[in-house]
This record gives sequence, structure tokens and C-alpha cells, in this order.
Amino acid sequence: ELYLSYWQQTGEWPDKSPSFNRDSLDQQIYVRLLLKQKANDLGVHVNEDTVESATAEMLRSIGRGQPVSLEQFVQSKLQPEGLTIADFQQSIRSSLVIQQLVQTFGLSGALVPPQEAGLLYDREHQEVSAQAVFFAASNYLAQVPVTPAAVGNFYTNINMSAYRLPDRVQVDYVAFEATNFLAQSKAE
Repeated sequence: ELYLSYWQQTGEWPDKSPSFNRDSLDQQIYVRLLLKQKANDLGVHVNEDTVESATAEMLRSIGRGQPVSLEQFVQSKLQPEGLTIADFQQSIRSSLVIQQLVQTFGLSGALVPPQEAGLLYDREHQEVSAQAVFFAASNYLAQVPVTPAAVGNFYTNINMSAYRLPDRVQVDYVAFEATNFLAQSKAE
């Protein structure tokens, strides 16, 4: 779609244009996908009559006011690039949906659903609070004296209760002699 959209805007295919910028095209792809998703979420659609009239208008503009047949356009422009009429119509449809979405949001707020307007307002006017803590980049580890006696005292005397495991299971057992009672059990 964006390949066709680029051609509609500039009259050149992106890969054959000397002014083609891949980063700009990537950005346009993301924006177009975002707008299409937003239009889909809001239920913005165009009918087939609008798509057909926009297609006819596009063909007239290609022919500089003279009508160009759809078959001729497909053979001369689309097929050499590996595109079909369905690709062209989908590009037109997407462009119309995006135009309708932009026009709807560009008008007064009466056409925007109240929930959507509320969400946008809340997002833009949300109070933000931040706190920052600054630490010196120095490593103070070298200033701490560590002696074996201090380590032993820490783990054995002061915090021994933290490392002691309480009794968790009490086991009762029965002692069995190491003899084989199989013969005796068969006899009984």
C-alpha cells in the first residue's frame, strides 16, 4: 500500500526514485499502520462507491484529465511492478479511510466519541510526579574493613538464628530385620 501511496504522491516508484529515503519510508509505514489501526478501532469504513469514484478520479489525474482505462493502467504501471488491481484498490481504500479519520478528528469534537475524547484529554493532561535519587559514582567497598573475625562473628554469633533451620518433620520408624521372611509367609 505504501509503495503505491509513494507513487501516487511523487509519480515515481520508491526503488527507482533518486530522492528515496528508506528511513522516511519506514516512518511513513508506522504512521500509516497506526492510523489504519485507529480507524479500525473506531469503526471508520468507506463504501465501494467511494472507492470506485476515487479510483476513477485517480485514473483521470494520471491521464491529465483524459480518462485512462483501468486495464491500460494495470498493464502499463502495476504489472511491471508486480502489483494487481486489488492492491491498487486496497491502497485507495486505505488512503480514503485515513483521510476520513483525519477529517473527523480535524473537525469539532462533536464527531469524536465522548469516551475517545475523554481518554485523549486524560492522557494529555495527566499529572506526572517523579522522584530522583543521586548516588556518587565512587565505590566505597574498599573503605570497609573486613576481617575473618568480623565475618565469623556476623554469621555465628549475631545472626545465627536467621540461619538455623527449625525442625520441620518428625520421623518415626519401624526396624525390620535383614532376613527374608518370604518362605515363612508362603507357608502361612
